[in-house]
Amino acid sequence: MRGKATHVRWLLCVLFLLGAVRTAATGRVIYVDASAAEGNDGSSWADAFNYLRDALTTASTGDEIRVAQGTYRPNQGLIEFYLGPSRGGPLPPGEEGRSATFELKSGVTVKGGFAGFDAADPNERGTEAYQTILSGDLNDDDADVSNPPDFFYEPTRADNSVHVITSIAADASAVLDGFVVTGGVDGGMVIIDGSPTILNCVFRRNSASGGGAINIGTGQSLLRNCKFISNLAGNGGAICGVDAKLTLSECSFTGNRALWIGGGMLINGNAVLIGCVFIDNTSQSGGGISHTGGKLGLGKLELIDCAFSGNSASLSSNNSYGSGGAVDTYEATANNCIFSGNSAYHGGAISGGVQSIENCIFTGNTAEQGGALRGMQGSTIRNSIFTGNRAEQGGVLYAMGHGPSLIGCTLSDNSAQNGNAITWSMYSRRPTPMSMTISNCILWDGGDEIYTWEEELLDISIVYSDIQGGWPGEGNIDVAPCFAEPGYWNPDPTPADANDDVWIDGDYHLKSQVGRWDAVSGSWVNDDVTSPCIDAGDPKTPVASEPFPNGGVINMGAYGGTAEASKSCFGERVGEANINGDINSDCKVDLVDMLTVISQWTNGVPPILEERPLLVVDQPLDGARLEISLDPILIRAGVYDPDNSIKNVSIHVYGDSVSWNTRRGAIQKDPNKRRLPVEYLEWEWDYNGQNQMGPGQYTIIIEAVDDKDDTIISPEIMVTLLE
Repeated sequence: MRGKATHVRWLLCVLFLLGAVRTAATGRVIYVDASAAEGNDGSSWADAFNYLRDALTTASTGDEIRVAQGTYRPNQGLIEFYLGPSRGGPLPPGEEGRSATFELKSGVTVKGGFAGFDAADPNERGTEAYQTILSGDLNDDDADVSNPPDFFYEPTRADNSVHVITSIAADASAVLDGFVVTGGVDGGMVIIDGSPTILNCVFRRNSASGGGAINIGTGQSLLRNCKFISNLAGNGGAICGVDAKLTLSECSFTGNRALWIGGGMLINGNAVLIGCVFIDNTSQSGGGISHTGGKLGLGKLELIDCAFSGNSASLSSNNSYGSGGAVDTYEATANNCIFSGNSAYHGGAISGGVQSIENCIFTGNTAEQGGALRGMQGSTIRNSIFTGNRAEQGGVLYAMGHGPSLIGCTLSDNSAQNGNAITWSMYSRRPTPMSMTISNCILWDGGDEIYTWEEELLDISIVYSDIQGGWPGEGNIDVAPCFAEPGYWNPDPTPADANDDVWIDGDYHLKSQVGRWDAVSGSWVNDDVTSPCIDAGDPKTPVASEPFPNGGVINMGAYGGTAEASKSCFGERVGEANINGDINSDCKVDLVDMLTVISQWTNGVPPILEERPLLVVDQPLDGARLEISLDPILIRAGVYDPDNSIKNVSIHVYGDSVSWNTRRGAIQKDPNKRRLPVEYLEWEWDYNGQNQMGPGQYTIIIEAVDDKDDTIISPEIMVTLLE
């Protein structure tokens, strides 16, 4: 038996030497499956290696390793593994002890999640259905520990692999794709002076002094669609990067913990995070992320389309730390991010230096100082919403030093003992005049909006803003802003205990009789009142993307200047605007206006209209040339039904090779409708689904059936769809 094993090892070593002289152009696929017969060469699923270590040892530039479902340990293999002179030279398999590791190579892609040898299609791949686990539990004896802090003290983990995976000086062509990495006791993975690419991996239940899942010492890596769950470290519960430059896309961090800094991540350098999610991570500073500037202090953290929820940073035993429930940062930018339900002593969501915050939402965060934000020296905060944040000082912001600039923001329903919206402290031993500017904003938190510690040295300039309780400044008002549906704190299940209250999000679009965007229905709706904050912003600020009609003046609040800004009747009250063709002064030129003119010319509705309903295609216009996109094309039917005789209406579209219709069913009748009863029905001509549309000309008509089963047809219109 021993002789056979020696022969197999000799054969595999020969294969390794032969592979070493191949080039990337002749790269092969190497197969690994723990369930395959032993002694194979990795050339197919039937002849797959049993151990990943053997495949990595034989692989060279250009190769792809495919690993079937199952559990693989770095101390398993048949081929002698060369550690290098600095690490003890070659060792027989299984004799490396806890130093056993899977080492990545430049130019080699390692993919997990394959069905493997026994499956009908062994190449079928699904990283969740066919989990491929790389485990540091060398003896397969780890106890099931549910509390991450106990990882350090669990005796059954004492003999685990130090690093499950190692990448030393490997470049971006070293790819790890589709694995579950677990059981590492000094980091599930360590990266030294390299930049490997990590895709579709799960790192769970790893531990380390720094970076429970991944520890990076000088490197720049790409991580995409990875999950970090229940990892533990002294610093950087999931990831610790020193002098690192990282890009993370669509990654999630859940339930990770650092005993000191960076519950989810500790980044010393640069990091760009796109579409990442941080949930329930904890530490004493930076519950989600702790960020410093690196050796030269030039590192920057960029957050784009990220979400942070339920992360926390608590005070240490000597009352230090406790900063940034979601993020504690040296210098950062945040764009289109959501921060909800995070908590800390300083800055419930973010603490530290932030260059800019734009199009973000902060809701239900709590702290002693700055329910949402703390610090923010010289920051620019634009088009962001702050609601339901709580603190002892500064319900939204505890500003320190030179104050930030708030432009087009909405602060509502926040609370604090001092400054329901903002508390501002000089934070300097040397008295120095400092300033803060606020424009086009809404601060509506019950009054006591701003509190300052050194009022004589702190200059706050507020213009064109709605401030509850009032504030001197050009264009400022003190009038209820008429939000669509403000949020609130739900006191259940124990109304007497505010600590378990839950913030219920609201809708802070401004009410409008002409048009307010409703995100739930994805459409424009009309209210019975119009907010005084519409068309009330700084007239020198462009209206930018505000939709038509508008008064040419930007709205106050977070939606001002955006495509979701509430509409106005050209700066006038509904019924007072002078618009050509708008006979009934509803800021629309439509079928009702046409029928009104006809009735005036004929001293009443014409007999032909009295006798028979009228149908028109109100939208799109006849002859319109429309570009095909992923957004549906809206078809709008106008139906004049003077005697409530119409039972149903359908819209018909005819093209060169396609035709279809949508039946709308019975129209809802209003028994108190006015003299000119007009109904509008809308249908979205969708690019996807059964109603596929391609370039060409299309005819659109409206067809109705009345209570006598007679058919009424509208005049047809022609539209052209362009690529």
